[in-house]
Amino acid sequence: MDDTTIESWLRLAAGHYARGEFAQALAAIERAVTLAPDDPATLNVHGAILAASGQAQAAVAVLDRALELAPTLVPALANRAMALLDLGREVEALAAFDRVIDLAPDQCEARLARADLRRRAGRLQEAMQDFDHVLAIEPAHPLALQNSATMLHMRGELEAALERFERLATQLRAVPGEAATLDYALGMSLSARRRLCAWEGLGQIEATLVDRVLHADGRFNPFLSLMVSDDPRVHALCARRSFAGPVVPRAAPLAAARRERLCIGYLGGDFRDHPTAWLIAGLLECHDRSRFEIRAYSTSPDDGSSMRRRLTRAVDAFVDVSRDGDAETARRIAADGVDILVDLSGNTEWSRIGAQVLRPAPLNVHFLGYPGPPGSPALDYFIADGVVLPRADDALYGCAIARLPHCYQVNDRWTPAAPAPPSRAVAGLPAGVAVYCGFCQPVKLTPRIFASWMEILREVPDSVLWLLDSGPAVERNLRRAAVAQGVEAARLVFAPRVDHASHLARLALADLLLDTTPCGAHTTASDALRAGVPFVTQPGRSLASRVGASVLQAAGLSELIVGSRADYVALALALGREPRRRLAMKRRVRERVPASALFDTDRFRAYLEAAFDTMWQRHTSGLAPASFDVPR
Repeated sequence: MDDTTIESWLRLAAGHYARGEFAQALAAIERAVTLAPDDPATLNVHGAILAASGQAQAAVAVLDRALELAPTLVPALANRAMALLDLGREVEALAAFDRVIDLAPDQCEARLARADLRRRAGRLQEAMQDFDHVLAIEPAHPLALQNSATMLHMRGELEAALERFERLATQLRAVPGEAATLDYALGMSLSARRRLCAWEGLGQIEATLVDRVLHADGRFNPFLSLMVSDDPRVHALCARRSFAGPVVPRAAPLAAARRERLCIGYLGGDFRDHPTAWLIAGLLECHDRSRFEIRAYSTSPDDGSSMRRRLTRAVDAFVDVSRDGDAETARRIAADGVDILVDLSGNTEWSRIGAQVLRPAPLNVHFLGYPGPPGSPALDYFIADGVVLPRADDALYGCAIARLPHCYQVNDRWTPAAPAPPSRAVAGLPAGVAVYCGFCQPVKLTPRIFASWMEILREVPDSVLWLLDSGPAVERNLRRAAVAQGVEAARLVFAPRVDHASHLARLALADLLLDTTPCGAHTTASDALRAGVPFVTQPGRSLASRVGASVLQAAGLSELIVGSRADYVALALALGREPRRRLAMKRRVRERVPASALFDTDRFRAYLEAAFDTMWQRHTSGLAPASFDVPR
């Protein structure tokens, strides 16, 4: 054996490998293996190069041979684990990483890979232990910081997540070529701060991200962008840049007669006890079954709720695809013969846009679930109305717009809020004072809107602000912010989380709901009206800011739509200071809303079905999608 020759081939293979020249690296290492066929270290290098060149199956075979010769060779064990991961054999890969870490507890790359596998298996605490072990060895390890912070954010441990994201952002600012990761770290820091109502330094982070979106190739979470900016261009760019990979082109329109029943498939993750489900349940139940077959494809698992059971009964077929990948979901939709696939999630949790881009149905439509440009390159139609989406913004959506009369937000058939509301004392509210309500998620709150609320409380001294309990950190931060603006901390009252029916019942105790901007109340807006509570809204430029205006207009309450911050504050003050006026407004809500278009589910159903008919008629006439208005 000529060791010098073997070493020269190994050095040559390593050089090619480092430059990404895998074919040349493979040729060189095969020469070395010929000279030393039973050398475990040489076989390990061979396996690593095979894996890097996309030949994972062959890599496993070579590495198995290396481990027969040297069962405790850690580099070969690690490379074999990674090759198993490339093959999708996750259970075997996890066991292989366990073996690596047993022999080399401080092997950081193995720890990171195992942490990700544990996370996917739902073993979150064990995954965090691996991340923390890596950070104990390398406190600035960027991937460990990023992935552990992301997992903490997902688990709701926002303060711990914020510390890690901000540490990551600080070190990335000094690293050239890391702009995308820096954007992610800043965006997630922003998300945590917004959810905690920890607003110090928030404006600078937001300005940096928005500037990078508009003037570079930056992006951050599309859904979060709706909370940060009122510029629909920012929303469109963030959404569009979140997509990667090829898109199956839309099939050429086929001239054909309409089938007896058009098959509509609703795809989304909110077929559970969720605001979208509260809105859409009645619609699914009242679709015209003589003309439409209705199928639901749920990307979220069964939550055991009565709403899930109701939705399952509401459709012709209910399919749980929560354990399926994009390709399998698309195959199932195509096999079921869906004509129009309606995405209900957009860029939100449980989204399955990846299945939509495979085009399992002739037409792709987005409806209701995402209040902004979805950014999907496979979208044919976006369903809106004339208030939420001005025509000047159509181009930002990258598809045709179908505008419904009145309001694009469907609501379940009118029923009064039940059961009977509790007393104010039971709800923790004082008697005989104006109760302003800000029942929004903390992420929608901004320092600017909170300052308006504090101005209202200062000017109406015998009033309180009723908020949702979102945890001790949020309560602490908001009380501190109130005191800093001259409002006693006790005037903020926090309502505990309860089921939807109980929430609707207690909501009737409020006098006025205060909308937020740039992302306003959506389901919360119609919930307030159902409970007999008016709300004041200031629409902005973006769809997310204009839903409240659309809801009020459809309810016949346009006088509650204002054009400026000054008018917003003035109307809230007038209703707070004048008990007779606010009682009259609540009476007006109770009188107008039940008979309004907002809660006429059957009328809405007819408009939506007319939209589906128009879309399908164009398709079967050989015409490409085009924007249109559904007539009243």
